[in-house]
Amino acid sequence: MNTEYEEGELVSERPQETVEKIDTIVSEKPKIEVITATTVEQAQNEDEEEKSLRPPPPSCQICNQEAAKYKCPACLLRTCSLKCVNLHKTQMNCCGKFKYEKFYPPSQLDENFAKKDINYLSEMLQRTENSKKRLNVINKNWEILRYKLLKVYAQKNAGVIFRSAPPVMSRHRENISFWHSKSKTLYWTCEFSFVKELVPGKDGAVKMDLITMVVPPAAESKTMMEILEQIKIEDMKISLLLQERLHSQKLAEGVKKGIAEVYFVDMEKTRDKIVYKVDPEATLSSVVNEKYILEYPSFRIVFEPDITTFNEKFVREFVPTSNKQTQEGGRQKDTQKESPKTGN
Repeated sequence: MNTEYEEGELVSERPQETVEKIDTIVSEKPKIEVITATTVEQAQNEDEEEKSLRPPPPSCQICNQEAAKYKCPACLLRTCSLKCVNLHKTQMNCCGKFKYEKFYPPSQLDENFAKKDINYLSEMLQRTENSKKRLNVINKNWEILRYKLLKVYAQKNAGVIFRSAPPVMSRHRENISFWHSKSKTLYWTCEFSFVKELVPGKDGAVKMDLITMVVPPAAESKTMMEILEQIKIEDMKISLLLQERLHSQKLAEGVKKGIAEVYFVDMEKTRDKIVYKVDPEATLSSVVNEKYILEYPSFRIVFEPDITTFNEKFVREFVPTSNKQTQEGGRQKDTQKESPKTGN
């Protein structure tokens, strides 16, 4: 089949719409401006005319010889070189920095002042963020050191069997106990749980309805009575309970009168906790000695008429380690005496 066409025949057979589109594109093609020597000369002449119309640059206010290139942010003095900049600082006792605290009249306020204020605020925000990051690192390192010293000296000096709670627990976060190196004293955060009511349960068991509060660290050299006198009751429930049981807000007076008793909670077992009666005149260090502590010491406050039932159901007599060893040694001797001698 013959597919050869002449140019005129091929164009005549194109669709009319395609021809119109091509003509439109060709007509819209931008015209290329040819650069010649005359156009370059015209552009240069226009630039020179614009420069001639511009005001002359201000001269240096120090040497008065060269055109000024720089402007001091503080005193707005114009200078031409580094030499003149240093001269203006020494002669006028200028710091060369914009004084944000200085009062500027409204006539001087313009766009440049607004930009300087924005830059100043952004710089202050950046410095604040950097300071927060540094403080976080310092506080984190100090917190690790505080906790290590607390664990070491609690076991070494106070004879406490210290147990730490997981960091996610509120008991760990509430513990701000610390070792004071200058006085060589432990300061213990203390927890006081007030027994509101003893509730009888199944099989003769008794449950406690407690209201708990955590008090700031107290020195281990203080007596329990001194610690009770310094407690500030802020919880409304505890305040109402004291008013109901003691007819007063002073817990120490109720302990002195025997209307309330203080007990230490040993954390050797998490479920079946051991409770020991506390002498109000004993120091905190003697109370926690040779006892298990979970983060910080825990105490129970029991009021009349629940003291008798509480003593029967929960309280045990504390036996120091030295007495335990002597008792065990005596038992071993008795068993040796009772065992018959065997001969060959």
